[in-house]
Amino acid sequence: IPPTKKPTSSPTTYTLPPVVNSAINANKITSVIEDDFERSSLEGGFPWHTSTDFPWSIVATEKNSGSKSARSSPVGRGEQSDLHIAISSPLGGALYFYLKTEVQMPHSGCYVNIDGFSKTGYTYSTNGWVDLNLEIEPGD
Repeated sequence: IPPTKKPTSSPTTYTLPPVVNSAINANKITSVIEDDFERSSLEGGFPWHTSTDFPWSIVATEKNSGSKSARSSPVGRGEQSDLHIAISSPLGGALYFYLKTEVQMPHSGCYVNIDGFSKTGYTYSTNGWVDLNLEIEPGD
């Protein structure tokens, strides 16, 4: 099966696992806040949560800017490696990040979900890093 040529636009519902137990309270934030992953683990920056069986980690081998990035564990068919961040913002906002995928359907895919719904997805490897900007609706 040849790879798809565009991001997947069909919504996929997803339920957050119980690993997410803290959130960024953005109720009074009026400027950009950043996490650059310039450390040895996911701890110490935003309250990132990752799947236990196939966790994400900080690596220096693949990066867009700076010297490090977050990367998923290698997964096989039917396996999943998740990275979660919870942000509480009654005003809404935007999520900006760079993404690089090495996926190939029907064996794997990469999906970005907000509030349990897929906002964008990739069923093919990206050609380098992709700049993503996603609107976050007002709410908890």
